[in-house]
Amino acid sequence: MVLRPNRSVVIVTELGLNELAPEGVTTESTGQKAVGLLTVPRSWTLPFFVVSDEALTRSLPGGLKPLLDEAAVRSGVSPAEVMVRSNGIQEGLDERGALASLHCSWSEVEQTLGNLRAKALEVTTSPTHWIVQNHVTIHAQGQMSNERRVRYEKRDWAIEIEALNGKSADQISIAVRRWRDGQDVTETPLVCETALKISLVLKRVAMWAVQDSRRFLFEWVWDGSVIRLVQMDLATTSGGENPKDLLPPSVSPLPHEPLKVVSVATAEHKKQLRKLANAALYEELAYSMPPFYVLDQQDEIRRILRDGKISPELLLDLEALTRRPLVLRTDGGDLPPDKREMLPRSEELRGANAAARWLVESFRPTILKLGLADSSVALIGHHFIPSVASAWAGAEPGKRWVRIEALWGIPESLYWHSHDTFEVDTEKADLTSPFSKECDYPIRHRERFKGTFIAPNADGAWIHHETKQPFDWSPTISSQQWLCEIAHTTRRICQRLQTAVEVMWFVDNHADATSHRVLPWYHSIPDNTDVPVRAPRKKIKSSQERYIRNRQDWTELQEAVTGAVPIERIIVEPHDPELIRNLTFAEELGSLAARYRIVVVLAGGILSHAYHALRRAGASVECIDLFGATEDKAEYNKLVRDKIPAQIADRGEHFEMVRLKDEALVTALRRKLLEEALEALDASTGTDLVGELADVQEVVKAIAKAIQVNPQQLEEERLRKLKKRGGFDEGFMLLRTASPHSLGRSASPEPPITGSESPSVRTISDPADVPQKAVYKKPDHRNLSHSTEELLVVETELNRLGTLVESINFELPSNVDPQQYTSLIELSRIGGELRAAVRLRSRRTSSENDTQMTFNFDGSATTRNRK
Repeated sequence: MVLRPNRSVVIVTELGLNELAPEGVTTESTGQKAVGLLTVPRSWTLPFFVVSDEALTRSLPGGLKPLLDEAAVRSGVSPAEVMVRSNGIQEGLDERGALASLHCSWSEVEQTLGNLRAKALEVTTSPTHWIVQNHVTIHAQGQMSNERRVRYEKRDWAIEIEALNGKSADQISIAVRRWRDGQDVTETPLVCETALKISLVLKRVAMWAVQDSRRFLFEWVWDGSVIRLVQMDLATTSGGENPKDLLPPSVSPLPHEPLKVVSVATAEHKKQLRKLANAALYEELAYSMPPFYVLDQQDEIRRILRDGKISPELLLDLEALTRRPLVLRTDGGDLPPDKREMLPRSEELRGANAAARWLVESFRPTILKLGLADSSVALIGHHFIPSVASAWAGAEPGKRWVRIEALWGIPESLYWHSHDTFEVDTEKADLTSPFSKECDYPIRHRERFKGTFIAPNADGAWIHHETKQPFDWSPTISSQQWLCEIAHTTRRICQRLQTAVEVMWFVDNHADATSHRVLPWYHSIPDNTDVPVRAPRKKIKSSQERYIRNRQDWTELQEAVTGAVPIERIIVEPHDPELIRNLTFAEELGSLAARYRIVVVLAGGILSHAYHALRRAGASVECIDLFGATEDKAEYNKLVRDKIPAQIADRGEHFEMVRLKDEALVTALRRKLLEEALEALDASTGTDLVGELADVQEVVKAIAKAIQVNPQQLEEERLRKLKKRGGFDEGFMLLRTASPHSLGRSASPEPPITGSESPSVRTISDPADVPQKAVYKKPDHRNLSHSTEELLVVETELNRLGTLVESINFELPSNVDPQQYTSLIELSRIGGELRAAVRLRSRRTSSENDTQMTFNFDGSATTRNRK
């Protein structure tokens, strides 16, 4: 919705013009965007008026253009270049972006309205009104949000900058605290002269918005001098489900009558069938596993695969077994290794007819498609274990840290969707004994927003549920004892198998289904244990991204990859059950991404079949909000704030440190001052700069204390220099001086700058135009009697040093032929660290062109011939 400014709104309707006071504007008359749920300061918005849908559908006396002209005058819209934006009545936060917006000249506005309306009819049947507002030259634009999916606290906000001089910026976090920031929000324009101030200026909007009880998403634009708010969406929340409330009140007892063709799994079955071997191992580790049922009579299996028929005996067995929700899985003794994962598996089967239908309509075609009809296929049945949550746990031999990824509902949610991540340090674990309550291990936790989860509905279908607050931000596994048990047992399985394992767990189980609150259910050996890649926090809107949420998205993506516009990233967030557990989809997506060199962005777990299927297919996979994927070792050797060592210890990390005093402390503090000053130089946002300046101030204070200079002395010296030489408020930059003497070159033709006779001083506002000292460079060839010395001198301002590349060609004498070489020097700075790389390369012949690389500070290099 367009923010409603503190003034009346001009509306072009089928009857002419209406000008309504803010309190008179309604959803029905103007559409949601024009309504606005908060009245914002007038100076924060662009002038606009509303064109109703009816005005574009009826023939108005005199036509529409005169009304548009008058509406522009009344609203203050400049009749030059304007922006026409969609304004759907039913358009909420989930639908934003579905309707088009365009800018055009004033002479084209009526035609543009008609064209956009025609396109809107292809997207929605709801009436679409239109906002016409001033168009501005955009230096940067983006969003600011405190939606619950973005931030846990309503007072915390995220800002994203979409475009800034062709580049992007990291997501910026701002926090509003009334005790610190106050509640007085001035309604003056959002003046912003520099990109560094964007986050600082937008904080005023956040301070204003937190006075409301709801959450919002704002769109803003910056024209180089002022920020304007152009859209606001209300982040509404539906009720959602408490995952704990979805457990059934009771679980039916197991069938008692004898089975005819299905048999209860025996010890021999557990030796032959891989998925039952898992259960046998867990029983050895002191877990009471529920009964399993096996259909391995090949005549029954082949009758299903060949004829699509279910025998009467099998139907009677299914009737008995499905009195309690039944799940059927596929296994076999001679299945090819590459086809074992994610074989057909049913959801809850509640009734013999449902089970028969799954066998004929799902199991049969999948097995035939995989070419497994002649293999020894078997069906394993077990009764569904109702549980609140599920998890995957990964462990490797010799490594004490166990990674646990968990989510509400069934494990399939973890293949593609967001999750909690826990790291459990089992360093002192006695792996020869079962878990006991005395095992208390340190735990790290990364909590994430969980907006949806998959769980059975009343009919047993596994569907998406919206997560009710506060469970969307709550730890999925709240018991530390459960986490320790999962980690301990996962390491025992790893030790028993002597290989890396990933174990599926059911968490917070129904007491009628099992006596274990956490129960291991299945494990696999990962294809590789390489370190996953973290998805960057930067979001570059100019890059081509595609989302896969359903089968249609997947179909459209396969067509789009061959188009003229290259796709750079695929973000996988499937809600379609057909995709969630479909191995073919994961493999086909991985192959397509590898073929077209597209990065797949995975929001789910890395301990899942989907991750490994993508990597097996050769796809480049990045993981959102990756946590604890590997042990981070870093060498710092630098001064840190006083509370940092205790905070590191609280996280369970090991560290080494020394304590400095006297001259050693002063030396380290002076180095720290340079480090913090360079970080202030590199800060990309105003919020970051404020933080770095605070660090500089803290170091200055510490240096003064170490050399026994009290704050008053420091302030007196500052005031003395201020009185004598002034401050830096005026922004004067000295370019050059000339001191005349009796000897020397002739005087410069430029007039001297002296006192009141100073000529007019030009003003610079663009950082790119700020003068800088020229780079000094001098190659010096010195031929000595028995060797060749090459001297290369480079001098530049430290603030210019990004990546500096320079080379020089030379030759060394030899008894045969002179040896030709190129010496290449690369200098780069990251924060307060300078890195130098020197390379020596042999050249083929002296007849080749002699080239000399020139300096560049953008990471590139050019060459010029030197013969």
